[in-house]
Amino acid sequence: ANALRAAGIPYTTHGQTDLFRQRVVRDIVAYLRLACNPGDRLALARALEAPARGLGRLAAVLVEEPATLLELPALADAFGPTVKAAAAALVATVYALHAEVVRGSSPAALLDRVLDQTGYRAWLERHPDGPARLSTVARLRAIAKRAEVSLGDWLDALAVGEDIDPVGPDVEATRLSSIHTAKGGEWV
Repeated sequence: ANALRAAGIPYTTHGQTDLFRQRVVRDIVAYLRLACNPGDRLALARALEAPARGLGRLAAVLVEEPATLLELPALADAFGPTVKAAAAALVATVYALHAEVVRGSSPAALLDRVLDQTGYRAWLERHPDGPARLSTVARLRAIAKRAEVSLGDWLDALAVGEDIDPVGPDVEATRLSSIHTAKGGEWV
């Protein structure tokens, strides 16, 4: 892949769509959705404990009854001062990210801010399979970096399954696969 990239030869990777099924990607996309729309109840429920920040009991409540970011502090009151403080910190983080969206930051810049401001990157670095997960994040960031649209438009394209990678079906490209992926794989 590196040699093809260096030579400017377009390529695709078999199984690349699996990227968006990985937990780390779904977590980051949830934060990006929250940054774009702080009222996104489902994204909040996903991001609440990714990484763990002592909001597990509150997260369980949100699974049953999704809430908005504005409702989060009132719900956290019932769980004590530690949970209330952690919820308030998350609310402040999401609104800081939202301000970046309003300023027009690119999807890649926002992805970087999500990783840093939420503590997700530091959490991944401490995780036993952190290097593999960070590699997955790097793949997502490479796609986000090529985005020439706003974060909202990029997330919309992800949601409807548009091909967000510039190497599309109309472009002749070398198709790469690992032996593991090719073993028993279906080729179209």
